[in-house]
Amino acid sequence: MLDKLYNFINNSKYKLTIYDRGFHIINYDKLINIDDNYISFVADKKRIVIKGNNLLLKKILNKELLVEGIINSIEVNND
Repeated sequence: MLDKLYNFINNSKYKLTIYDRGFHIINYDKLINIDDNYISFVADKKRIVIKGNNLLLKKILNKELLVEGIINSIEVNND
């Protein structure tokens, strides 16, 4: 039982959650670019590009981003 709790607390897999007006990512590896219409980052050896309008960084912590705005597209590339 303690193993399950430890794995839950120390989960290192990335997680991308999409909301009506934004997204939340945890455990990304590297932030590449961020501006009003374009955000790109690396997670799990994949380059993820999110394009949209009025993308606004609301929270940035160690390996965590919260962005508000209108999402137009999401691309996932194996790099």
